[in-house]
Amino acid sequence: MNKTLLLAAFAVLLAACGEPRVEVVVPLAVISVSPHDGATGIDRSAAPTVCFNREVDAQTAASSLSLEVEGGAGADGQAVKPAGVSYCLSLEHHELKADTLYVIRLAKGLLAADGTPLAAELTFRYRTAP
Repeated sequence: MNKTLLLAAFAVLLAACGEPRVEVVVPLAVISVSPHDGATGIDRSAAPTVCFNREVDAQTAASSLSLEVEGGAGADGQAVKPAGVSYCLSLEHHELKADTLYVIRLAKGLLAADGTPLAAELTFRYRTAP
């Protein structure tokens, strides 16, 4: 009898608590960059593209994603735009300087659309064609 009562109490407890739930928060992450880090001979008009593991907040992307000359200022006329592929952004710009090292910078303020931040600042470098 005690065993039956114990099983009934356990069943009521399970029903009251529902199914156990575990919430996993995955940080915003870069899954690909084009041109890749260390690339050389890249066309000066090529727009770098960065793809993420989920949708990025457009407002923070505009202020946290940039293309810069190594050790210098940002590329002229740059703007962050959707790249035509889900979760990818393109860094549009005026023609870049020849044979110059550029840095794609993703600053810490970059957020996913759900508010989850980029885990750490990231940089990717490439060199334009002569």
